[in-house]
Amino acid sequence: MKKSLITLTLASFMVAGFQTATFAEDATPGKPCDAKKQEHCVNFAQKLNLTEAQSQTIKEMREKARTQIKPVIEELRAEKQKYREMVKNNASKADLETQKQKILKLKEKSQEIRKENLANFEKVLTPEQKTQFSEMKKAKMEKMKEQRAKHKKHMKEKFNQE
Repeated sequence: MKKSLITLTLASFMVAGFQTATFAEDATPGKPCDAKKQEHCVNFAQKLNLTEAQSQTIKEMREKARTQIKPVIEELRAEKQKYREMVKNNASKADLETQKQKILKLKEKSQEIRKENLANFEKVLTPEQKTQFSEMKKAKMEKMKEQRAKHKKHMKEKFNQE
């Protein structure tokens, strides 16, 4: 379950990141693009060898997904803030648990939207592109696993020294 959730989250970030850079030329003049992120996304599109039609379809999917997930994310942020306030104000365990459940439901809802978006994204890909995308996800997962192990080691060293 945890592995599939991580994979889903990773793929969602990859899709979202790609979709952002795919249409960097449409960027608002007042909002500069993060060059590193844009470069990553362009490389992502090149590795998958997306056609113009695929890029357009993905752009439309991105806009739809953004309108779906934005209110959920905003509500999630508000509920998390409410939880922090409840902790500061020494709310009862029952109230805190109720708030946690609200937060978990919102997280699940956002994951479902991301999962649906990923499935729709993969429908746009050819079998060869799907294979390439799968390999890219595996490579990213390995990199994340290495970074997690490195971070864990660093934290262990940091807190064992003190």
